[in-house]
Amino acid sequence: MTVFSFLDVRPEHLPEGTRLYALEFRAHHKQKFGLPAGLENVAFAADGPEAIPGSLLTIPAEGQLMFERPGSGPGRGGVLRLLLNVRRPDISRAQFAHHWRTVHAPLAIGLNPRYDYYITNISEDQTSSWDGVLQEWFPDRDTFVEHETGLQNVKKVVSDDYPLFLADSAECPQWLAIEITDADASAGAAA
Repeated sequence: MTVFSFLDVRPEHLPEGTRLYALEFRAHHKQKFGLPAGLENVAFAADGPEAIPGSLLTIPAEGQLMFERPGSGPGRGGVLRLLLNVRRPDISRAQFAHHWRTVHAPLAIGLNPRYDYYITNISEDQTSSWDGVLQEWFPDRDTFVEHETGLQNVKKVVSDDYPLFLADSAECPQWLAIEITDADASAGAAA
C-alpha cells in the first residue's frame, strides 16, 4: 500500500521509502472551478509507506502498474501528472476500479500515449471523497505538452469513456509534479 500525502509546506523529515514532489496545479481545459476547499494551498505531495504528519489530505491506496517503458517512472526523474479521481455516484468503488483498469487504461494505453509510466491507485479509505489517484510519468515537460496537444484528435474515444466511471473528469484536480531528490535538498542547503 502507498499513502499519498498532500501538504502545504515541505516536511523536514520523510519516512524511509518516501518520495517528495513539488506540485504545480494544472486546471483542465474545461475546469470550471479551482482546487476544492482544503486543497487550495497544496504545494507538495509525498508517496510512501505512511502518512506525513500535518498533511492537508492523505489517501492510502493500492496501486497497479498499467504501463511502463524501460527506464521510466518513480525515482527516475521527469514530470509526473498526479490526478485525483471521483467515481460516478451510482457505481461502487469496486466497479470504478474494474472499469478504470480493464476498460479505460487499456483504451488510453492503446492510443500510444507519450507517457512512460501509468499507475492506477484505488483509495483504501472507504470514507475518502477521492476514489483514485492516477500517476502518469513523462520524461520532461515538453513531452507532457506534446502528449496533451498531440492526442487531442484521437483522445475523443478516451474522453467519451470518462462518464462511464468518473463523476466529472473536468472537476478532478490535477497537478504537475517534479520529484525533489536528496541532491535537490543538498543543493538547497548549500545555497
